[in-house]
Amino acid sequence: MSDELEEALAPVKHHFRGKKISENTVLAAYMRAAKLAPTGPKWQAAKAAFKGGATFSQAVATVAESNTSAATQAADAPRAVPTKSPRDPVPSSRPRSSTEQVSPSYKTTKEVSQLGAKPDPPHKVFRTTKGGDERNSMKWFPKRFAPGDIHGQGAEKLLGRPDLQQLEVLVRETAQNSWDARGTADRIDFCINLRRLTKNNLTALRCDVFGEAGGPEGLQELLGRDEVWAIEISDRGTIGLGGPTRNDLVPASGVPTNFIDFVFDLGAPKNQGMSGGTYGYGKTVSYSSSSVGTVLIWSRCANNGQLEDRLIGSAIGPSFNMGGRRYTGRHWWGRIPENGERVEPLIGAEAERIAADVFSSGFEGSVTGTSILILDPHFGDDDESRPSQARSIAEVVENHLWPKLIDSDLLRARMDITILLDGETIPIGDQASLKIRANYADCLNMVRRIQSGGSTDSDIVRAFPITRYNDVVGHLCMTRFPLDKRAGRGLEYDDPGPNRLAENRVALMRNEAELVVKYLDFPALAVEGFAWVGVFKPVAATDGAFAAAEPPAHDEWNPATVTVKTQKSIVNVALRKVKEAVASYLAPTKSLGEVGVQPPAAQIGDFLAGLLVGLDGPAPTKRRSGTTSSTPKKSKAKVSISGVRTDPMPGSEWNTSIVTVQMRANDSQRRPVSMDLSIGTEGNSREPISRVVLRNNGWLSDSGITADQHMLMKDGDTAFYVFDSSSKVAIDLQPRIETP
Repeated sequence: MSDELEEALAPVKHHFRGKKISENTVLAAYMRAAKLAPTGPKWQAAKAAFKGGATFSQAVATVAESNTSAATQAADAPRAVPTKSPRDPVPSSRPRSSTEQVSPSYKTTKEVSQLGAKPDPPHKVFRTTKGGDERNSMKWFPKRFAPGDIHGQGAEKLLGRPDLQQLEVLVRETAQNSWDARGTADRIDFCINLRRLTKNNLTALRCDVFGEAGGPEGLQELLGRDEVWAIEISDRGTIGLGGPTRNDLVPASGVPTNFIDFVFDLGAPKNQGMSGGTYGYGKTVSYSSSSVGTVLIWSRCANNGQLEDRLIGSAIGPSFNMGGRRYTGRHWWGRIPENGERVEPLIGAEAERIAADVFSSGFEGSVTGTSILILDPHFGDDDESRPSQARSIAEVVENHLWPKLIDSDLLRARMDITILLDGETIPIGDQASLKIRANYADCLNMVRRIQSGGSTDSDIVRAFPITRYNDVVGHLCMTRFPLDKRAGRGLEYDDPGPNRLAENRVALMRNEAELVVKYLDFPALAVEGFAWVGVFKPVAATDGAFAAAEPPAHDEWNPATVTVKTQKSIVNVALRKVKEAVASYLAPTKSLGEVGVQPPAAQIGDFLAGLLVGLDGPAPTKRRSGTTSSTPKKSKAKVSISGVRTDPMPGSEWNTSIVTVQMRANDSQRRPVSMDLSIGTEGNSREPISRVVLRNNGWLSDSGITADQHMLMKDGDTAFYVFDSSSKVAIDLQPRIETP
C-alpha cells in the first residue's frame, strides 16, 4: 500500500505537509492542491467520501463542488471568519479494519486537473478572487488620521537613529524578539531565509493578500515584477503572538498582549522584565528594511487552550489623501468587521491556507511561533548582490548573536540559528572567527558560573568583579589566546567586513537577554600573534540600571539618559571600572612594546604561562648508555624540549601547539637552532610532512611569531616554536643546532 500511496501523492507532493505518508496526509495534500483547508466540516466530508470508496480526487472534487455552489449564493455577503479553530487531528496511518470493505483506488497523474486548481495567472493581472475559488482576498485597511496620530514615517523618527547599520538592527532586534518569546522552552529555532519568491508565492500575494488596489507607493508595481525577493524570518518553539487581536478594548488582567503590541502599537513594552526592551525597533526596522515598507506576519499561538493561526499584512509609508480624507500612511491587510472601523487578522484555517501558499516554513504538529515576510529587502547598498547580503547576515549573526550560539556548562536555553540563501545554508563563521568566538564563550561561561554561585578557578580566564562601594554590580572576564592570522577565511571572507567578529574587545551585554549591546575597543597585546577578548555582564540586581541607559535600538549604554540618580551612578562606575580592569590586565605586556625595549624570551614565557588549555608534555629524553668513561669529554652545545602545550582549534580537527626549547652550552656563542617535524609512527619510523596535516607557523621571537626557519640562541636561552597540526596524527619534534 505504501507504494500506491507514494504514487498517488506524486501529483500533489508540493502540498504535502505531514511527516509520514498515510491515507489522511495524502488526502490533505489533495485538499490543499484544490485550495481547500484540511480542517472542519469540509475535511470531514472529504474523509467520509474517501472511506465510501471515492478516490482522492473524487473525494475532494465533491467537497469543492458543494463549496462553489455555496460561494455563489453568498458572493456578496460579508465573510465571517471564526475566532478560533482547533488544529487538525493527527493523521492516522493505521490500516483499514476488516469491516471496511472498500479499498481505495489510488489515481495519479491526470487527476489534479479535476480538483479545480488553476494555473498561475499572468503576473500583471490582479484579482480579488481566483477563478473557481470561493475565497476572498484579505481586505486593505489604511489608517485615517485621528487626533494625536502621527505620520507613518514619523513613527521611525520618534524612536531615534541607531549607530548600527540597518542590517545589524534587523538581525539583532528580530532575534531578540524571538528570544524573549521563548517562554519555558529550552531550545528555539531561529531562521533567516533570503529567498526568491516562487510563482505560487507571488500568485497568493497578488490575489489573496494584496488583491485590492492600495497600499504604500510601489507595492503594486513590485508585485507585478517577474522576480521578487524577500526575507523570511521565522522562529519555532516560541509562544507566538498571542493575546487579544483588538487594540481598542482593554485586555483582561494578566492576559499577554503580544499580538496587538507587535502589530498595532509602537514602542509597546514587553512583558518580560529582563527582556531586551520594547517592540519599537524590532518592529519598525522590518518595515524600513523593505523597499515598499511592507511585511506579512503569520503566527501560531495558543488561544483558550487551542492552537490558532493568525495572518495579517502591515505596511508603513508616507501619509496620503484619498476621497477627501487624510491617511497616516500606516496600512494593514486582514479581516474588516461589518462596521469597517478596525482591522483584525485572518484566523484559523483561512489564515493557515493563505500563509502556506506564501511562506516557505510552516508549522509541524503542535509547534508554535511566528514568521515575518519582508518584501524586497534593501539595506542601503543597492549594488550589493543577494549572495553578498546573505553573507553579511551571517557576519552580523556571529558578531551580535554569538552568545546564543555557544554551548553552556549550565542549564541555559539555546537558540539554533540558520541562515539560508534561496534555501541553501550559509555557514556562520569560519576557522578564524570560530577560534575568537570560542574565547568569548570561555569568558561568558565564566561570568555565568560566577553569577550562578560557581567557582572562579580557571587557568585561562581571569575574572574581575566590578564593584560600586562594596556592592558587586557586574563581572568582567578576560582571556588571551594565540591568533593564527593566516587561517583560511573561507566563504570568500578574504576582506573582513565591518561585522566580522574581532579580538581585542570587551563585549557588553545585559544579564538575562545576553544580546551584545556593543563592543569596547582596546589596544592589542604587545606580543604579535596573540590576542585577547573579554565579556562584561551586570548582575541581575543592577540589570535595570543598564536597561534604562539603552536607546530603543539597545546599542549603547549612555548614563546621561538615565534619570534615576542611583542607576546613573551604577552605569557610570561600571563602565569606568571595566576600562580600569582592562588596563590592568594588559599592563604586564605594555613594557614589551615600548620603543627601544626588546622583550626577553623569559618575559614572553611568563606571558604564555597559563595561556593555553592543553597537555603539558615533558621534554623527550634519550636513554643513557651503560658504559662510562673516566676521561672527560669536551662539552658541546645542546638544545632540548622542556615542554609542549596544545590548544584544540574550535570548530575544526586541528590543534595549535607551542614548544618550549632551551639551550645549554659552555660558551656564549649564538647558534642557529631549527625544528624538525615529522609524523610519528610505530617503530620510530618517520614519514614526510604534508600541509594537509601540518602547518609550520614559525618561531616566537622578541617581536612576535616569525616564519624564519631558525632561531639564534645562546647558553641559557629559551625559545618558543609554534605550529598547527591535524588532531588525527602524532607529530615528532626534534630541535637541532645547524652546523656551519
